[in-house]
Amino acid sequence: MLLLLTLFVSVVWIWSEFKSFLSREIRQTSDFKLNSEDARKLRDYQRKERSLKGSLARAMNKVASLELLAKGVRRTKAGRFDRRSKLGKKLSKEMPRARALELRYQNELSNIQLEIELLSAFPEARASNWAETEARRVANRLILPVFASVLILAALFGYPIEDHWFVLGVSWFALLQIYGKVQKKILMEKLGY
Repeated sequence: MLLLLTLFVSVVWIWSEFKSFLSREIRQTSDFKLNSEDARKLRDYQRKERSLKGSLARAMNKVASLELLAKGVRRTKAGRFDRRSKLGKKLSKEMPRARALELRYQNELSNIQLEIELLSAFPEARASNWAETEARRVANRLILPVFASVLILAALFGYPIEDHWFVLGVSWFALLQIYGKVQKKILMEKLGY
């Protein structure tokens, strides 16, 4: 069983080295930034956001002015404006439209802001994927000699490590996970994310 555990640890190490080799297309920190197409999309969304904020402000002002006009107008039992007056007819006609327009602009603005957040998160997501791969590689490079040293020392001193293969495997896995997370955090801080 110890042989299978050692084989598994070795395969995980080789796999992490291979994954790290495949992600070597990232040469410098500027590779994490938005590419030209993403930057263009972000500028377009920001322009749309500014336009929608202006439209939303106008729609909100229209609703507020209509509500101000509606203070003195009588209402029916259903809550609608009394259509017997000219102002009541106008408010009955314009108020639902103004509120619908305001709601439409709010929905469009929230969708645009969501797109801006997603595009703004691309660099950090790219950096996170790279940092995770590198952290796994570094953690394996540090944990594997410790694992091998434990096996060698156990063999030298005659300790029956074969009986404790499960504890050894769990310890290796826990150290790999903990150090991988620590190393990822260090890498992300160095990258500024």
